[in-house]
Amino acid sequence: MKRCRYQYGSLTKKNNRLSEDVWQFRFYETTHEGHRYRRSITVGTVAQYPTKTDALRIIEPLRLRLNLHHRFGRPVSIGALIDHYIERELPQRRHSTQQSHSSTLKRWILPRWGDRPLEDVRPVAVEEWLRSLTLAPKTKVNLRSLFHLIYEHARRWELTEEIPSTWYDSGAVAVAYRVF
Repeated sequence: MKRCRYQYGSLTKKNNRLSEDVWQFRFYETTHEGHRYRRSITVGTVAQYPTKTDALRIIEPLRLRLNLHHRFGRPVSIGALIDHYIERELPQRRHSTQQSHSSTLKRWILPRWGDRPLEDVRPVAVEEWLRSLTLAPKTKVNLRSLFHLIYEHARRWELTEEIPSTWYDSGAVAVAYRVF
């Protein structure tokens, strides 16, 4: 069996004589049977993305998806997902929200769930963990909401296919108050 390596792919500027120059991303795709095929996609025109860095930002979600199960030979952990969330999305929030989310993630979620693979976290396990905490019901709802936000981030970046269904409920706050 071959060792899995992180796939960076290749981004090149392709000169077209008939139309505008474009950015092309080349990578390998592995099927479930283990066969590798070379693929390429056109990212956009040079006019849309003037620098290579701009084009790399666009292909980053694809690169993350390609390496989801290959990075370090295992799936993405909750800790890695939280690091990705802190780096990409947390700076876009208000300062008070940044502080609140950072402290909640570091104090409650990372110590308990940080080493667990993203696919192994089940809603029932999270609910049992929340019930075991000696916190106010509103604090537990905030923990659950932040966990849901982290999963939405994973889905947006195509690191997971689904959000656990009990976290997707529109009446989650009311249900959470009854459960706790």
